[in-house]
Amino acid sequence: MIKATMRTKEGKDILLLGLSGENVRRLKDGKPIHINGSEMGLGNDIVIMYGETEAHLYKELQPMVGAETDVQPIKPQTIQ
Repeated sequence: MIKATMRTKEGKDILLLGLSGENVRRLKDGKPIHINGSEMGLGNDIVIMYGETEAHLYKELQPMVGAETDVQPIKPQTIQ
């Protein structure tokens, strides 16, 4: 995996996470990737999970859901 922070010409901050084939294999084996956010200058940690569908991901998250958990699907965007 590679991790990088960058800034676009328009001044937008970007966090880049590049996954290797081995990272993808581990994700598919049910081994989420945990990234310490402070290492990237972020206030939150990042967890990357894999699921065949969003329903599979929600099922995985169910045991961790608490009163302050907000799980929402997002639409991916392409960086221009």
